[in-house]
Amino acid sequence: MTDGAGEAERPAGAGRAILAGSVLLAAAWAAFRLASGFDGLYGQDAYEYLRFAGEVRGFLLGGAAPGPFFWPVVYPASAAALSLFTGSTASAAQLVSVLSLLAAFAAGAAALARRSPADARLAVVYWGVSFALAPYLVRASLASMSDLLAAAFLCAFLVFAFEWERNGRPLDLALASFFAVAAVTTRHPVGLVLAPAAAVLAVRALGRRAFAAAGLAVAAALLALSPTLLLARGGASSPLHYPGLREWSLSNAFSRTIDTPDGRESYRVPTVLFALSNAVSPGFFVLGLPLLLAVRKEDFATPLSRALAAGWLLSTAFHAGVPYHHDRHLLASFPLVPFLLFPAFARITRLRLAALPREGAVLAVALLVALQLGLAARACRAMFAANRLELEVVAALRETPAVKLYTFFLTPALASRGVPQKLVELWAAPPDDARPGDLLLFAPGRFAAQWKGRRPMTGYETLAARFDLTPLRRLGGGFTLYRLAPRPGGGAS
Repeated sequence: MTDGAGEAERPAGAGRAILAGSVLLAAAWAAFRLASGFDGLYGQDAYEYLRFAGEVRGFLLGGAAPGPFFWPVVYPASAAALSLFTGSTASAAQLVSVLSLLAAFAAGAAALARRSPADARLAVVYWGVSFALAPYLVRASLASMSDLLAAAFLCAFLVFAFEWERNGRPLDLALASFFAVAAVTTRHPVGLVLAPAAAVLAVRALGRRAFAAAGLAVAAALLALSPTLLLARGGASSPLHYPGLREWSLSNAFSRTIDTPDGRESYRVPTVLFALSNAVSPGFFVLGLPLLLAVRKEDFATPLSRALAAGWLLSTAFHAGVPYHHDRHLLASFPLVPFLLFPAFARITRLRLAALPREGAVLAVALLVALQLGLAARACRAMFAANRLELEVVAALRETPAVKLYTFFLTPALASRGVPQKLVELWAAPPDDARPGDLLLFAPGRFAAQWKGRRPMTGYETLAARFDLTPLRRLGGGFTLYRLAPRPGGGAS
């Protein structure tokens, strides 16, 4: 076999491996989904995405234009479009996430295989185990949120950006531009991740005097921006607004207890360490620490590789000042970690594992897959518990009279899942109009420290002072369903 034949076979072999990996990944996801029974909805953000997706669906079917929305519109718009085929907005929202997982796997593996043709099959296996099965990524693939769609667009950008760096074809630059803008308009923090790479591509295009390619790239960017331009509404509460900017402060970097608009938050580590976690935490990348120790300067030989590393550093520096420790926020830059560390992995593999028999290599991969899946199941526990709590509360409220219900935190879930009560959110306003016979659903112990002196805690304290809170049912998560009763001797009326 000639060298040329070998080089020709490697991409084909990588393509077959990507296809096989996609099928296995889809089957594993389906099994996980069926075993958990999780429908993608929990907390507050997922229901807000679902609400807006429903408005976009109505618009696509000829209804009124959707109203204001706090976050970027690309993910809910994608769910709305897909729902025209599935018939269910909720199922379409979760389906967007799993399709994004498969697309991110395929695109990232293809990008690595093209960059390292001598290690193409190794690249596919590495990307599948280290990226597609990363515990927090698996969790994101089950949730009806925007994180994985942004990751898929980012991985597609990597494919075409490196192709443009290699061959200078105008179509590759246009596609890189399209997917970059699509990623940013899906999750705003991706803008920091891709800014240095976008600058490198722009400088390269100008240096080559590729003005036609640059014009095509601008047109592709405007095409990717069109859903945002079409659906944006509401001034400051629009898809061009990112709340992390408003609360950003350098003082947050070394703090563990921070006052935020969501109350006082206490974290396990200072924010700066959290911001670095997508490179070293087992929840993101099990191999991160040893590969970081094995990095060499030549692993970043091209301008684009160095720009992507700078983008990860820029994103990390930004999140060091954001007063929120949500793992999903770091998914915006996470694909760059295993992508840029693959040369170190390939070098270690060649040096350390060459003597292993085939059976030993297969066993090592199987053990790593088992570890990742175990960590993924652990990472999903809180999400599944939140979903079970919501279903439990909804079932209880459907057996309760349809009166006014004061509550907090669960309001979006209760509204979306259709309880019979009129919902009043304690975070929004004081409960001055409460009357005997109304209901209160609250978790005093859970919210006492975080929301001390603020709504909704002050709303609960107002109700407790005016009424006898008669417990009707103890629920999970510290929540209790109360009936507001008059105080003996003529208290509240």
